Amino acid sequence: MMRVAVEVVSRACGMSRRVQKSFSVGGEIRKSDASPVTVADFAVQALILSDLHEKFPTHKFIAEETSTALNKDPELCQTVIDVVNEARSNSGFKFGAEEICSAIDLGKYDGTDPEETVWVLDPIDGTKGFMRMEQFCIALGVLQQGKAVLGILGCPNLNESLDGSGPRGVIFHAIKGEGSYMQTDDITDVVNTKRLSVSDVCDPMYGVFMESVESAHSSHALSAQVAAMLGVKSAPIRMDSQAKYGVIARGETNLFM
Repeated sequence: MMRVAVEVVSRACGMSRRVQKSFSVGGEIRKSDASPVTVADFAVQALILSDLHEKFPTHKFIAEETSTALNKDPELCQTVIDVVNEARSNSGFKFGAEEICSAIDLGKYDGTDPEETVWVLDPIDGTKGFMRMEQFCIALGVLQQGKAVLGILGCPNLNESLDGSGPRGVIFHAIKGEGSYMQTDDITDVVNTKRLSVSDVCDPMYGVFMESVESAHSSHALSAQVAAMLGVKSAPIRMDSQAKYGVIARGETNLFM
């Protein structure tokens, strides 16, 4: 199951990075809660859920988007179709509007049966980071009997190291009880899979803390006050999305506020 999941997230990372390069401000739409959603959100959800459903037809899916906007906007729908079909060019099957919308709506499971194996997907976590050409991630997990057993973060713009060295684009993955790992988002590059360990720095004075870029997600002023009380000397590292959890997991930073 993990191998399949890493493969599909790898494809989604490459696809979303291509879409980001062509994104222009104003190319997003707004949902009822005023949060932005882009072509990449729909395309990643369609790609991942269709591939997982093909491999695991009895599994259920909970995901963030629905096909409502695509049904109302044929131009948007066609753009999503084109992006997904390009990413699946080797599959021999081309999606149309019906197939794209059906794939996206696989994510409507309501979670009523706790015995089901359920995949949970946030196709683009950190949409504002995506729109700023900065960090975002693809967040995928598995629940069995209501408990998390597997997790993956695909981070298309995150280097192997915060100093910018190493390949750009990594995937973090973990199975409960088996440790956490990182590899490049090039699925053929399995030799670079590394087991992760958190920082061994215990004194917060020498720690490095992270916070969200968006002040709506975390109070920068409050974080600064807490850091001062703890004697933290370093400036905060601000990063969009759950990519920051991967950075903490690989030991480069110590605190998240």
